[in-house]
Amino acid sequence: MYSVYLCLGLLAVAPIVAASYMAPPVIGGKTPKKSAAAEVLGELDAYTFPIYGSIMLFSLFLILKYVPKEWSVLAMKAYFTLMGVFLTVDTLRDVMIGGLARIGIKVPDYEAISQQAEGAAPALDGSLFGRLTRPYHLRLSRFGSSEYLFELDFDIFHLLSMAITLPLNVAFLMTGNWIVNNILALLFSYRALCSMRIDTFRTGFILLVGLFFYDIFWVFATPVMVHVAKNIDAPVKLVWPSVGADGAVRFSMLGLGDIIIPGIFIVLTMSFDLFLKKKRILADLKRKSPDVQNPSLPTISVWTHGANVYFRSAMLAYCLGLVATVVVMIFFKSAQPALLYLSPACIAAVAIPAFLRGEFKDVLSFNSSSLEEDEPTPEATGAAAVTADADKTD
Repeated sequence: MYSVYLCLGLLAVAPIVAASYMAPPVIGGKTPKKSAAAEVLGELDAYTFPIYGSIMLFSLFLILKYVPKEWSVLAMKAYFTLMGVFLTVDTLRDVMIGGLARIGIKVPDYEAISQQAEGAAPALDGSLFGRLTRPYHLRLSRFGSSEYLFELDFDIFHLLSMAITLPLNVAFLMTGNWIVNNILALLFSYRALCSMRIDTFRTGFILLVGLFFYDIFWVFATPVMVHVAKNIDAPVKLVWPSVGADGAVRFSMLGLGDIIIPGIFIVLTMSFDLFLKKKRILADLKRKSPDVQNPSLPTISVWTHGANVYFRSAMLAYCLGLVATVVVMIFFKSAQPALLYLSPACIAAVAIPAFLRGEFKDVLSFNSSSLEEDEPTPEATGAAAVTADADKTD
């Protein structure tokens, strides 16, 4: 029994850790990297999130309760299969390119090159790898018209991803296999964590508090959440089987909302750790060379220049929150709203270290969107620039 919850916990942690290390930017150095493109959630979004979430949840409840099961199951499987093909292809492509970058193989960003050239055709890499990774364009236009009716840009990584994810999505549509469900659910989670970003900790606190009450209401005050979780047959939850004393196979589950909502907050803590590293290094450079106006930054990333204190604190709190959820669920033998434990744990994981380290002001003023602003480059600083050792660690 406990091994089931351990497996679910490890699966839940995996996309959060992956997104936390892949989404933040690389600052300074010769090859800085921008943050992953993401939809930024502000305070208004945080206030309205529980409302929209409630509308969607109750709509699913009505569909599952009053629409014939064979129709509702087929419709949802078809919808998530179609959506899953597009989402998982892009997700797996990003994972491939990110993995190559980690081992020093950089894939040309032809879209960025084109934009820098003001719409001109990008300069193509003539090497074998460059030819393999160049983009392809599929265009469909009305005869005699210069306007496109259909446009599709793709590269070899899209095709490789499609070759992997299309069979997975079709397999889930045909069989509903729990292993395939978990693979797709993890890809969905990672995509969501990389494509959404909280702007400030204040927004994060509002979001977690609002969903704290949201989860309590829909789990304890109504049968809606439990009914939807048990009856929806789609990769929107992680599941793991166990065999009961009577020989029956039962599935324990964890909804993706309990991964994505705390997860985007945890990704924010990693960005904040990066901000603190940048602030500390700039202070050291200015102290050593007070006459230099714009000291050149070394390469600063989540992998360099010391521990990611707030990220580690938040991940520990998330794991403890999951443990608390399981313990209470076993003790009371009833479903528990995970955000009842995860939301306070994540908030405390930032508030307590910030208070102890005297960084509460930085926490409240931090904005993830400004992390890459006002970043000096070696070219801009000229010969007087002071460059710190990129391998220096604290």
